[in-house]
Amino acid sequence: MGISNNCLCMALIILARSFESKATVITFPSFREADADQNGCLSPEEYETLIQRLSETPPTETSRTPTPIITSNEQNTSKFTIHLAHFPAELPRSAEATRVFQAVSGSDVMRLSRNLRENSTTSNSTGLADAFEQVDTAVLYRETQVDEAETFYAYLSSPESEPFSNFTTYGNVSVEEGSTITITTPPPLPPPASPSEPAFRVRYGNCTAPDDGLCIASPEYPSQYPPDSNCSFEVLREGTLSVVSFELENPNADSNCYDWFLMDDLGYCGTYATSLEGSPVSPDTRLAFRSDNIYQLSGFKICWSEYTPPPPMTPDSPLQPPSPPVPPPTPPAVIDDQDNSFDLLQAAVEDTSVNEVVLQVDVTITQNLPTIARSLHILGECVNGTYGRCTIDGVSTFRLFTFEGEGDQPKNLRIQLENLLLVRGNYGALNCKGMTITLLNCEVSESGGALGGGALFLNNCPADMTDVALYRNQAEIYGGAIYGMQYSTLTLRGAVFEGNIALYGGAIFLSAYTTLTAWSCRFVANWAVYGGGAIAQQGASRLYAYVCELRDNLVDEYQVQNLLQSSYVNNAEYMTLSPAGGGAILAQDFSYVFILEGSAVNNNTCSYRTGATDEGGGGIAGGRNTEIQVMDASDVSYNRIFLSCCGGGILATGAEAKVILDGASRVHGNSGFYGAGISDSSGPVHIYIQGNSTVSGNVGSTGGGICIWSVSGTMVVTQGSVIKDNTASSTGGGLHLAVGTTFIMEQGAKIIHNSAITDGGGVYLGVSCVATVSEGASVEHNRAEVDGGGFWLEKSARLSLFSSTVSSNYA
Repeated sequence: MGISNNCLCMALIILARSFESKATVITFPSFREADADQNGCLSPEEYETLIQRLSETPPTETSRTPTPIITSNEQNTSKFTIHLAHFPAELPRSAEATRVFQAVSGSDVMRLSRNLRENSTTSNSTGLADAFEQVDTAVLYRETQVDEAETFYAYLSSPESEPFSNFTTYGNVSVEEGSTITITTPPPLPPPASPSEPAFRVRYGNCTAPDDGLCIASPEYPSQYPPDSNCSFEVLREGTLSVVSFELENPNADSNCYDWFLMDDLGYCGTYATSLEGSPVSPDTRLAFRSDNIYQLSGFKICWSEYTPPPPMTPDSPLQPPSPPVPPPTPPAVIDDQDNSFDLLQAAVEDTSVNEVVLQVDVTITQNLPTIARSLHILGECVNGTYGRCTIDGVSTFRLFTFEGEGDQPKNLRIQLENLLLVRGNYGALNCKGMTITLLNCEVSESGGALGGGALFLNNCPADMTDVALYRNQAEIYGGAIYGMQYSTLTLRGAVFEGNIALYGGAIFLSAYTTLTAWSCRFVANWAVYGGGAIAQQGASRLYAYVCELRDNLVDEYQVQNLLQSSYVNNAEYMTLSPAGGGAILAQDFSYVFILEGSAVNNNTCSYRTGATDEGGGGIAGGRNTEIQVMDASDVSYNRIFLSCCGGGILATGAEAKVILDGASRVHGNSGFYGAGISDSSGPVHIYIQGNSTVSGNVGSTGGGICIWSVSGTMVVTQGSVIKDNTASSTGGGLHLAVGTTFIMEQGAKIIHNSAITDGGGVYLGVSCVATVSEGASVEHNRAEVDGGGFWLEKSARLSLFSSTVSSNYA
């Protein structure tokens, strides 16, 4: 902006210029308020003097200590100190900082303003975001008197187009008693690391390490990362993380991630990565990125920063004894000799000082390795392997690894297997007890020979598996791929189970008090002889499936036993467990099954078994006190049973078993004998269809949609849910409810367009059933070929209608 002849500046001008980190002092010690005009401006003569002084060359100084600027006037003496630590180095583009003005009671509030001289040609200027113009001269002027202590803020930023060096943007300004203003800055920032010293490298996958290895980034950053991304990074030197950008798919309501950036055992997603900022990293830190195949965003860029040590202790702090020196980390054992690969692996396993083994060649096991009882990371870096995986082959004779901690409880011992293809292990490929095990980007296949867990046996062993594939493994009894027992917890992310076989739990078997949490996993074409084509659970175990697919799994005595190499087939001890079945999932007594967030249990089959009792559930079967919840737009569809029992989609049998269908979920297109959609075989059982959910298109003999056989069960349809388009070749096209069932339809519930060949096109009410149809509910357009197009009531059954609609039904 221009400077007029009669108002060349404000009441006081302080200009600090630096030359090779020196400060030139320009003062007007004789300046008084009386010398200014009524607007507090300088005279033209004083302005010319100022311009002349600005053109002078700064004197050379030998000291690098910043020189203070001191000005005074006789009426109100003020001391001003300015330190310009960064000058003449230019600060980064778009640098930002906050200046804080603190005024105590009774002092003058001073504002730091900056104005551009009319004849200025410098490009080294700064911007003040609270509406001040670009400047190269600092102007301090009196504004107002403060009655109480206050704090004021101004925000500084450099222009995007030009970095600047005239004034630092870091520091605080304090207005204290006596109108003292102090501007201080921290020491100059350290120079960036040399491009010749990278901090990261990509171990495998399609991520990148831009800026000469000083940063890591998701694939194709800043464009959207591709689906099914899978990569890992190595940290080359100690430092901290600085998050430049972070945008992954948001987590669900339980804070679980669909796409995730992994740092050791912690996953980060969404746009909330605050806790990553400043996180220390070292060559022991594991960094990786995974994405699913649904949504893709811009991803992340995270850079390396020099570690800043904590500030020194103040004089008042008690002295602490020096920490003992940290021993240098043991270098990894690198196995790169193909001819001696097993001997080198065996030596590394036996050497207790080795905590990391890096395979660069494949290994064939020629004898059982010793048990590993320490923390160990085994990493594959085979250039020619799929995803960089290295193969460890047990040649169907030897177990691959045995991990065992001390005692029965998990200790602070951790096994990490990464980038490995583990094949043909005998007696189970991996056996873990009393440790924590992590598998990352591994495949375990064609292993077996164990009673439980052809691929992985877990005994008090928490397991975390990300981007793993388990193919064609077998177990003689429990869990063709994985057997979890003794309070183990199993977390799966992006895992695939296919072609695994066992008596119970073709892919996974969970014993009592174990928990499985699966994210974006697929269970495809796994087979079981007696129960749980994909997953079988014993009492008090829990299954949480988020965005998972369970399809084409099978329970079939005759087909599967011919494929399973087990001496326990046809053993009466294992044939009579109840309940049985569950083409995809079998949950025995007191277990919990949660099918969540768009998961699908589709096209699974439960077939005939000799001497079966309480068997069925083409999709899911649950026993006494079992709770099965299908939530959040999940789907149980096109499952079937080929036997004369129950539940083409879901079977819940035994006292106090419960089924909940909620959150716009559906049971659709299933087929069976009793209750093609949902059924029980003994009870009492409680079934709740709620939250705009649907039971539709199911085809069976008795109870096309839902059948309750047991005495004193409960059937509730509420919250806009619908039972429609189901067909029964006998009774109860929509519902068949047996002796003493309590049936409730609440507001917004509908039973429509169902049909039965005999009685009860919409609802068949058995002896002593009690039915209540509330206001706003409707039973319409149902059809029975004999009697009761809408309702059929057996003797002593009772039906109460309250301002509801029962119309257009046909018999």
